[in-house]
Amino acid sequence: MSATTFPHREPTVSPADDEPSTSRDDLQRILIAWGGASTGVGVLLTVLGQVTGSDPTRAWALAATAAGLLAGVAAWRLDAWLGRDRPTLLDAHGRRVRSVGSWLFALPLATGAATLLLLAVVGSVRTGSLLPALVFGGLALSLGWVARSALTQSRLKVALTLADAGSARPARAALLDLAEAWWTTTPGRAHAQLTLGYLALVEDELDSAARWYSLPRERAVGGHAAVGLALVRALQARYDEAEHHAQRATQLGRGGVQAEVDGVRLLCLLLQEGPNAAREHGERLFDERAGGLFRVALAVAHHRGGAPDLAIDRLRGALSTAAMPPLRRILPDLGQIAADER
Repeated sequence: MSATTFPHREPTVSPADDEPSTSRDDLQRILIAWGGASTGVGVLLTVLGQVTGSDPTRAWALAATAAGLLAGVAAWRLDAWLGRDRPTLLDAHGRRVRSVGSWLFALPLATGAATLLLLAVVGSVRTGSLLPALVFGGLALSLGWVARSALTQSRLKVALTLADAGSARPARAALLDLAEAWWTTTPGRAHAQLTLGYLALVEDELDSAARWYSLPRERAVGGHAAVGLALVRALQARYDEAEHHAQRATQLGRGGVQAEVDGVRLLCLLLQEGPNAAREHGERLFDERAGGLFRVALAVAHHRGGAPDLAIDRLRGALSTAAMPPLRRILPDLGQIAADER
């Protein structure tokens, strides 16, 4: 799950001590997209040459592929220069990387789809058969879907990069565009809605957070959305609704959100029945895999129960969660515990 959904973790923005680069995966996808699109153009030129009797050769397609790869590299370098002010993150290998512009994928994929449509027309006219139209038309539709997915993922990556870097306003604007655009894929829209819910939550805009968390229908993020909505209802003192959404999160998440569900339930127990019940229940479940919200609720329970040292111990690793404004509002003890922990 993204760092900008629920629960929060520290952003993985790296120190600015070396020059960031494009991730290898992004560069490979760029070269594949531009090379594939230019190959399609080369094939189209070859077919058109046959139709017009200009004696084409396969070298046309090879030359077009080579030209496309060179154009892809040039476009990649241009985008790196244009995007030199974008925030950076650490990739899985610990390298600083900068997200690439969505146009690097959308342009060649759109070109490839248009080329396939032209091949469908030319092929059908050339052969007097509908088979080329069906084959190349189907490939064009498939490539259009790939372009849509690539554009969504690229825009989503940029938005999440901004959110992780602390640029909440531009991140929310980018995510709102994704959530409302007609071309956004269903999974991409669900992730945008989920992240908008989180960003509203950390700003203590609970009604807005509830609205965004209520929208995702994708099963892959449904559990996270439900647990986010459960937390919102807990913060609004609507505990029966919080439990309902916690149960739904468990069903949708299939165990993948259990740590977050446990945190919501412990928070509800603390707010409803007091620190003694929360301490007893929390210590039975506590282990090193406990989520940030669970640690926060248990730390406050210990602090209110007269065990400040244990409260500090339980809060370790959850300071970013403890800094969330809505939690600070309903659990004013957090400021003192966090100060003591430091």
